[in-house]
Amino acid sequence: MALEEILGNLTKTPGEPGANPQYNPETLTKTLNYITELSQANLSTKEGLEKYTELTGLPIREISPERIAPTKKQIDAELNERLIDYANIHIGSITKEISLEDQFQIAYGSCPAEKSNSEKYEIPRAIIQDSKGKIKMIKEKPQEYISGIINDSPDFMKGIVGRFSNEVLDIDARDSQKKAFGAIEKYGPTKFITDTYAPQISIEEEISKKRNRIEQERKTLIQSMETNLDAQGQAEYFAPIMEKEKSLQEEMNKISGLNELRSTIIQTAIATIKGKQAADDYAQQQAAL
Repeated sequence: MALEEILGNLTKTPGEPGANPQYNPETLTKTLNYITELSQANLSTKEGLEKYTELTGLPIREISPERIAPTKKQIDAELNERLIDYANIHIGSITKEISLEDQFQIAYGSCPAEKSNSEKYEIPRAIIQDSKGKIKMIKEKPQEYISGIINDSPDFMKGIVGRFSNEVLDIDARDSQKKAFGAIEKYGPTKFITDTYAPQISIEEEISKKRNRIEQERKTLIQSMETNLDAQGQAEYFAPIMEKEKSLQEEMNKISGLNELRSTIIQTAIATIKGKQAADDYAQQQAAL
């Protein structure tokens, strides 16, 4: 499959930002397969160069492998950016490809620690975070957890509730997670995942705009800087822009889990889609026998 077709599937207009508004699960599988094949094309071999031409449709005659390599990197970067755009607007449809069992795990694992402005979302979020905190304490500080149970018990039970502590720890951990999964089920696992994802996308887009402005501002400062400034003078000169860069990094840290969440959703969805396709192909083969 040529590069032009892949970009056509991903974008509204090939060569320009903006995702294809039509969702097709094959777009995910074909794009990831394409990116993998392109990355494996070894430009130092005849076979690799032929594969590169087959995948991209671009000429290689009279062009050195050293010059082709940057183009290959540019294509990879473009495809990954366009795939992110595509995932961002179709995250709900992509999530629905995933089995409910995996959706529950993703919803639980990606639940943010920060409080939400949405009252409806905050209910399951708080329950999940409480569950995570309890399970973490059970795993890391089991004796302290049991001591807390003993301290909270009436006097006549203090010598009793500490018995069979390992069994108590296992049950409490399971019950805590079961309660969290119940909250996810009530809210809807697909909706919880998309509602976890969506606010971070808005922040990511705003951060991207700020990053571009700051980068341009730094370039302007470099061009305008007096040549006779010493080290201290340069430090003072760049102090304001460095403060902006520090602030931007703090904002980026708030959505540090976004790329991991996006990758998890896409990779899990693709594995599910391929599994369904393999099952369908097998069923057709059996029916033809």
